[in-house]
Amino acid sequence: YPVVPSFQDWLFPHDHIPDFWPQASPLPSLSVRCAVTNWSILTEGAHLVPREESRWYSQNDMARYGIDLRDIDNDANIIRLRPDLHRYFDRRWWAIVPKVARAAETETHSPPQYVVHILSKTAAELWPTYHDCLVQYLHPDSRPYLFARFAWVILFSVKGFITAGNPRNVMRTHVSVDGKVEQKAEILSGFNAYGGGGSKGATPSNKRKSRGGAADEDDRSSSEDDDDVWDVHTWLKT
Repeated sequence: YPVVPSFQDWLFPHDHIPDFWPQASPLPSLSVRCAVTNWSILTEGAHLVPREESRWYSQNDMARYGIDLRDIDNDANIIRLRPDLHRYFDRRWWAIVPKVARAAETETHSPPQYVVHILSKTAAELWPTYHDCLVQYLHPDSRPYLFARFAWVILFSVKGFITAGNPRNVMRTHVSVDGKVEQKAEILSGFNAYGGGGSKGATPSNKRKSRGGAADEDDRSSSEDDDDVWDVHTWLKT
């Protein structure tokens, strides 16, 4: 069966977002605090659907979920993060996913909540502090953008399989001259089957630094823990 080779070839499943992905809790008020650390200083706006994916955003009519101008910069598509976590977020070192918390004493499960899931071995030092940390201050209309962000992260991880050299049965997305978006199964090999999804920052910055070592690991990811039951780790609000 054909597989989707890249985020650009993935069609958003309108009306079919998995039920396990919950609606974000209503915001008590507009907050500038980091969604992960609860810090209130030096936070930045981080896009869920990356700004570099504006064409995908338009082709998939993601504006229907937005507020105000409904463009890719609308508040429902943005969370606040500390600069370092923002950088790692755009490098796909971690993702926001729903998980279920289990009460140790009663063995009962609560509804899914959005938490940090560390994906990259390069981010091993982040694991003890941030893995399964509750993500706060999400816009109540952010659910579709959160699911799209997850797809953006995961679909990049199939790049090695797609570009390995063997012919692959892939589902490519094409846009006709009249703007109609349709998918077509094709047998392609190597980079001919790969639609993109490079390592450009998801939220462009005027200042970009290049560093060796960790930067070379930007797009490598590993997820060995797929357990949906987690120990709640959240920050105390002050």
